[in-house]
Amino acid sequence: MNGTHTKFTNGDIGEEKPLKVLIAGGGIGGLSAAIFLRQAGHTVEIFESSRFASETGAAIHIPSNVNGLLRRMGLIPEDHGANQCEWVSEYRPNGEQVFLKDVRMLSKVFPYPWQLIHRVDLHNALKAIATSSEGKGTPAILHLRSRVASVDVASTSLTLEDGTSHSGDLIIGADGVHSKIRGALIKDLPPPEPSGSSAFRFLIPIETIRSDPKTAHFAERDGELRLLYGGDRRIVVYPCKQNTSLNFVALHPDEESEASAEEWDQSASKETMLHCFRSYPEDVKAVLAKAAPEGINLWKLLDHDELGRQNWVHGNIALLGDAAHAFLPHQGQGGAQAIEDAAAFGALFPFGTRTEDIPKRLEMYIQARYDRATLVQDVTRQSAFKTSRGKHGGMVMNPMQFTELNFNHDAFDNAHGILLRELRKAAAYQRMPLSFGPTPSPRQDLNGRARTLGKHNYRTSFVTFKTHKSYLNTLLPSNEFVISSQGSWATATFSVSKLGNLAWLGARGYSFFGLYIHDVTHTKEGAGGNADTKEAKGDFLPVLFENMADPIITGREEIHFPKVFATLDEQASASSYKLSAGWEGTEFCQMSLDGLSESVDAESVLQAPVLTCSSNVSSDEKGTTETLSCFSSPALPSQQGEKRWKAASAKIKFTDLEGKELELAFPTLANIVKGLRGIKIVEILNAGVQAFDYSNVSN
Repeated sequence: MNGTHTKFTNGDIGEEKPLKVLIAGGGIGGLSAAIFLRQAGHTVEIFESSRFASETGAAIHIPSNVNGLLRRMGLIPEDHGANQCEWVSEYRPNGEQVFLKDVRMLSKVFPYPWQLIHRVDLHNALKAIATSSEGKGTPAILHLRSRVASVDVASTSLTLEDGTSHSGDLIIGADGVHSKIRGALIKDLPPPEPSGSSAFRFLIPIETIRSDPKTAHFAERDGELRLLYGGDRRIVVYPCKQNTSLNFVALHPDEESEASAEEWDQSASKETMLHCFRSYPEDVKAVLAKAAPEGINLWKLLDHDELGRQNWVHGNIALLGDAAHAFLPHQGQGGAQAIEDAAAFGALFPFGTRTEDIPKRLEMYIQARYDRATLVQDVTRQSAFKTSRGKHGGMVMNPMQFTELNFNHDAFDNAHGILLRELRKAAAYQRMPLSFGPTPSPRQDLNGRARTLGKHNYRTSFVTFKTHKSYLNTLLPSNEFVISSQGSWATATFSVSKLGNLAWLGARGYSFFGLYIHDVTHTKEGAGGNADTKEAKGDFLPVLFENMADPIITGREEIHFPKVFATLDEQASASSYKLSAGWEGTEFCQMSLDGLSESVDAESVLQAPVLTCSSNVSSDEKGTTETLSCFSSPALPSQQGEKRWKAASAKIKFTDLEGKELELAFPTLANIVKGLRGIKIVEILNAGVQAFDYSNVSN
């Protein structure tokens, strides 16, 4: 009962279960990771140090590269107040316009729009998707006032400041530039340092600006991103909340405001802000003066040297967002890169990922994200303005110069492609097509892991007979194969098996019909003489007919079985069995068993290893060379509880068609049919049926 070769291991296709993921940090990156992993089918808990009671903040860019990721998770930015970025303009310190560019055409160049949204609106939308009882997956559990104090790599656990500990399969440190996770993982790591600049952040209603003739021109175009340059400072202005508010980011040397490095949204003095930009044109000072004093926040911009790819991951703990790559705001990519990190987790950890897979998947995370995030991070640093305290900046850049680099990337698809290629390379069997990751088969699952046949059923009907060794020798591919029986006689078996309830075929089944030549020995002499000689013994399989394409392809490519297609119509009763093997409606073989009776002393047949052969032909100027390879596959063992029947009589008959009639009826099988019907059945030695139905086995 051969035709499939299975490495028997513990486990079953139904054993997949979710990973338990702990995320430190409930900001944009942490919530995004929670959504992607929740939607992948995992259980997620988020530990956030704050109360989320009075979220503040200004606007944030949603460039094309992250806009598609938000939509993938089900967040439509315009439903939460986002407006499109339609224009980009730049002004010199004296107020002279350098350029005004219509960027609406970017929506035709890139698949998703460049939008602008209030940070709180985005955060609230992410929080709702992550924790809502609606949507795909189990809602993430959000723990507030839960500051992480330490992590333990060995146990994949974290401990909060209140002393409680939580363990999981994977921990993601998304706790920002002051990351506790990062500090616990990397000893003697210098803390983030000031970049040399700080930023005032505030919103002004657009109606307030339009109502004043001195400032109305700042709101004359919807969706305009304005860059107001000074010598060592700049103001970035763009709308949010569906073009009803203008967001201001007023960047300046940090010694002029001396913000605390510990808080990014501390309150600030309006007088200090106005003093920092006293050299700007009158219209700019007039618009700045419209900021409400209580709405001005001060943000000290911190930077951190690259951690090195070896420090992003420790054990089953990984860093994400500013914890891994602190971003300055000069390209509007900080939040986007955190969401890209999160998307990579979603792509690399689909449902079915096992705990033992996590280390390799985290290597893929670094492969997917380190170079990308580090490049964007470095370009952002260089695009800063130069300050007396800062180490970076001063490079003159067109703000549109790096649009292609930033926008033309899909972090989910990129990581998914890496996963497919890495799984395929690691799979036990490399099969066509190669573009979609490991190809499932009886021997491996969609992840390339060894699979079992599971709780399958089978019925094998067989005829073992005596025949002429000389003729069977013609079916052996080379003189390295020898029938070991004494004298001129040999034995062989025609067998047809029907498999059912196969996990790899979605509980379906198929049939196969083959010839097994018994007592065959293959001897391969090595270059070193007898010491290197290899020998294999078993039943040689010249051909195996199957009635389904999938097992034909997998068997040919994975275990080198000589499989071809045929229709295999079977009729069975309590006392008889009949096979009609054919092709496109024309029969080429009948096999029948009659007088079947159950036998308790019958032995299971076809338990020897199966020998097959493949050919590799190469050509050069000296001619053509064929190399034959022999493969030995273990027989599929009989199951405890197998039932067996003996036949009182058996008969095998092949078609009488000859010549062109035979070739026309079986254009791809004619040579095989002629070869098989040339076998003379001198004596039937054994015939019967052996079967196993898993549903009849008591648990």
